[in-house]
Amino acid sequence: MSGDSGGGSSHPARKIEQGELKRFLARTAEDTPALTTKLVALQFPHVDPQTVRGNLHTLADNEEICRLSDGDKLLWWFPRETDQEGDITYEDIVDDSVDYDEIVPEDVPQDIAEKIATERLPYYRPQSAWSVAANICQLGIIGSVGMIILGFGGIISNSFWLQRNSAEIVLKLGFYAAFVITVAYLAFTILDILAQRGHITRDPVPQIRRMINPAQEQA
Repeated sequence: MSGDSGGGSSHPARKIEQGELKRFLARTAEDTPALTTKLVALQFPHVDPQTVRGNLHTLADNEEICRLSDGDKLLWWFPRETDQEGDITYEDIVDDSVDYDEIVPEDVPQDIAEKIATERLPYYRPQSAWSVAANICQLGIIGSVGMIILGFGGIISNSFWLQRNSAEIVLKLGFYAAFVITVAYLAFTILDILAQRGHITRDPVPQIRRMINPAQEQA
């Protein structure tokens, strides 16, 4: 092997008995499930790491030790008495499953949480800028109805400490505000439905900022 020769190497050209590797892996088997090539080589500093690697491959090819590659690293271990014969996969050693009891809801990103809620909760609708505007319009409609009641009360019975002329103005403003805000509410509701279906953006604020200040986007 290339690692066993070459004057620039810091490792003496010394071979290692395969039995030494087996005994080392057997000693660590109970405490360490598996070791990488680097960790094994560190236990034999007098041997070139490539030599250690080659001997490990030979032992694994002879089925004297176990070997696993996860695509990035090689893992080695001595077979235990509790090991069962058969193919070993990465999932047999590394548990990538999710422990839902350890998940903190506040740590889940908002977009992922909304995606989960949308898929699992049939009546859930993620909030958008359009739905927020529609909710504000609802409050405006309630206020407009209050102005209409106030105006009618002032005209009919001079109640609410309003003169007739003032009551008529309040009534007209109430009707005008109710009409305008209702139209706005319907418009925002339609835009919210389009956003939920993916036809338009759910938050137009960033786009509006880029339109107002294009220099900031370029920076």
